[in-house]
Amino acid sequence: MSGREKIPRGDEPVKGRRSAVLETDILIIGSGFGGSVAAARLTEAGRDVVVLERGPWRDTLPAASMNVRDRIALPRASWLQTISKSLSTFIGRRLTRARGIPFNRRHGMLEISNHRGLVSICTSQVGGGSLVWGGMVSRPLSPDYWDGRAEGVSEEIMAPHFDRVINEFEVASFAPSEPGPVNWAKELGDLEWLDFSVDAGARWAHYFPGSGEKATHPLGIQRASSQFAGHLSLGCLDGSKASTDSIWLGPAMARGLKLISSCEVTRVLRTDDGYLVYAERTGGELKLQVRCRNLLMGAGTSNTLRLLLEAEKRGDLESMPALGQGISGNGDEMALLWNVKADKQEEIRRGLGSLFHLRSGSREVLHGFLELDLPRPRWRILRRLLRPLLNSLIVIGMGPDGSDGKAGLVGRRLQIDFDAASTSANRTGRSENREVAKRLGIKALFFPKAVTVHIFGGARVGASANEGVVNGDGECWTNPGLFVVDAAAIPEAPGRPPSLNITAWASHVAERIASREPARNTTAVQADVSALLARADRRQLAALFSLLLHDPEQSGDMAGTWQALLLVRVQSRCPRRLQMEIEQVSETLDTLKPSAGALPGVIPVSAWDGSGLCWQWRGTSSEQLTDIQFRPLPDSDRMLARVRQHDGPEGWYLLNRES
Repeated sequence: MSGREKIPRGDEPVKGRRSAVLETDILIIGSGFGGSVAAARLTEAGRDVVVLERGPWRDTLPAASMNVRDRIALPRASWLQTISKSLSTFIGRRLTRARGIPFNRRHGMLEISNHRGLVSICTSQVGGGSLVWGGMVSRPLSPDYWDGRAEGVSEEIMAPHFDRVINEFEVASFAPSEPGPVNWAKELGDLEWLDFSVDAGARWAHYFPGSGEKATHPLGIQRASSQFAGHLSLGCLDGSKASTDSIWLGPAMARGLKLISSCEVTRVLRTDDGYLVYAERTGGELKLQVRCRNLLMGAGTSNTLRLLLEAEKRGDLESMPALGQGISGNGDEMALLWNVKADKQEEIRRGLGSLFHLRSGSREVLHGFLELDLPRPRWRILRRLLRPLLNSLIVIGMGPDGSDGKAGLVGRRLQIDFDAASTSANRTGRSENREVAKRLGIKALFFPKAVTVHIFGGARVGASANEGVVNGDGECWTNPGLFVVDAAAIPEAPGRPPSLNITAWASHVAERIASREPARNTTAVQADVSALLARADRRQLAALFSLLLHDPEQSGDMAGTWQALLLVRVQSRCPRRLQMEIEQVSETLDTLKPSAGALPGVIPVSAWDGSGLCWQWRGTSSEQLTDIQFRPLPDSDRMLARVRQHDGPEGWYLLNRES
């Protein structure tokens, strides 16, 4: 490949205490709708899979029930938190750096990009947009959407994937009870100019009250029934809204998925035997190289395109003639209806959403009322001052737009050119939103340009390399082994909420990969362990631990007495030495999170950092009830352990077998 730099060999030792190499069969970049479904399908097929996610785990009920302790709060506990922790990065057209202005890159949730013709919003967290989506499940507007796109994909081929994903979402129709949340189809149903018939058949991926007791997941993953608050645009706290972490990532981790969060990919290259990916922990604690046979792009449209465009520009990937073509914003138009009051509503309104058409308007453009769902201020005086905003309502419109935008690099900055204002769907959506506000007699705030959370295309499906970046199996025409499983591959705007379309596509691609290639499970990690242990701080040890592997075959050699030597304190005073007696080892995974009682020796559980499975021991050490999670270090009979005592002390330890 012309212009490719010399690639280091995979068997060379890793130099430097802040670097490591991971080798695996399949690497997925991103854990949103596409990446999570692909990871679940491929681990189910027995493949070794690693997922890199630039964002952190969020503090939700499902994540807590999966034993993830390293969780970052959603920005909804208070208004101060909403202001300070909502925005991760702002990327402007001219005055910002190529990667934008970082507001809270480590913990922030939303990345806002100002492009020519529209503004796009994406998320940064494990689960991606599934934590903030509205929860409506819908197939594309056109009944023959997938027909004629490329060989290997059609409506008939996609149908079982749609059905399976719908079943996994556990969709239901919303039947409001009294007293209960505000339902705008009921509140405004008497208005003859609004047609809410589409709302009656809408399907939502929410666990509604009154739908019966939810079966307990065999792995102990928990979701609560919806309280219709704290569940929409700033993330879902109680898991009542379906999200990819609880549906697909948790079960995949139980089957051996390795998920490395807070790890951002910086470069992808094609090699003679697969792909090499460079990544870095968001705090700079560890630089990572991942070598894989198959690379799946699921980082979301903007980030997938940026990585591919940069790689093509450097010569790291073969040229992709159609890369950057066919960008769409799904006809998204939204406005804020100011201080909308419902009959007999509570002090702070709770609700979900209602879908409608204008009777005299377009049938292709779908509208909806969506609750703003902002945090409730603790102080009564603030609640009174902010009541107009808390009572405000989002009105949305979406439909099939021209899907004729283009993406490219201006320097190192991703620039999307898409004139949303010139498309029929956007013009109709905006004008009909204005008509809704006018007829209701409500003040409406409109954005200067279209704002979309549904950006598609740029690496879309096509019948040839000149028509699309990937073929009907999702594989890149010019770079075999490279697949696109997120919205970048969607060929044109579906005109309806896109999550079902994306997940069905990812399911299809994963099935094709699993069916045509034999598993070659060779995941391994290389690192200069001695250098890392000699001078590492707690963040570097945490980064190293997330890479280490859980190998059930090593369980037979664990019995005996182990000494734990303190490496780094995390909090409070930790004893310098601990002793762990292992008499019994269980290879059976019963639940991702062990019960609060004593453990029967050593058992496999989900790691506290959400990186996959590890071993856990619980017993009395130094007269304190102690939990120890550990994984073996590469090419060593020692183990790296994270220790937590129930009175607070926590630290990183090195486990050595007592001779």
